[in-house]
Amino acid sequence: MSCSVVVMMMFGKKQLRAIVTLPSGGVQLQTAFRDTGG
Repeated sequence: MSCSVVVMMMFGKKQLRAIVTLPSGGVQLQTAFRDTGG
């Protein structure tokens, strides 16, 4: 969980909020992270 928290913090509140709002937060997080180039 620690890793997830760190990644979320790096993403930013805007991204985090969008991911949390979506039902598939895990999938969206991974997709967004890849799109960002991380």
